Amino acid sequence: VVIYFGIAAILGSYILQGGATPVSTLLPGLALGLPAAAVLLINNYRDASADRKAGRRTLALLLGARASRWLNAVLLISPFPLLMLEPGIGLMQPYLLALPMAAWLSVRLSAALDATGLNQQMQWTIVLHGLLSVLLALGLLGAEPGY
Repeated sequence: VVIYFGIAAILGSYILQGGATPVSTLLPGLALGLPAAAVLLINNYRDASADRKAGRRTLALLLGARASRWLNAVLLISPFPLLMLEPGIGLMQPYLLALPMAAWLSVRLSAALDATGLNQQMQWTIVLHGLLSVLLALGLLGAEPGY
C-alpha cells in the first residue's frame, strides 16, 4: 500500500509531468503512502475476528490489537517529520495544518471499538489522506523551481 499509493503515485505523476525521476519524490511519496496504509490497517483491525475464523493472516492479527493501535498512530503521525526532512518542502508549509487531525485520529482509534466506530475511523483517515495530499500540493505551488 505504501509503495503503490504513495511512492509509485508520486513518482509516476512526476515522471508524467516532468520526465525525470528525482530522489526528491521519495519522501513525499512515502509520507502520502503511510496514511493510505493506515486505512488498510483499520480495515484489518475491524475485521480481525472474522479474519481469525477464516484463517487469514493480516497484519492486525499478527500484531494484536494494542500493537495495531500503536502502528496506526505511527502511520498517521510519521508523514509530518518525513516531510519536514525534505529540503524542498520544509517546515512552514500548509501540510502541517493536517497534523492536529492526524493526532486526533491516532488517539481516537482506542475509543472506536465497534464496527460503526471503526468505519468512521476509516472514513476520517481517508479524509486525512486527502487533506494532507491537497495541503502538500498547495505548499509545493510555491516551492523552488524544479522541485
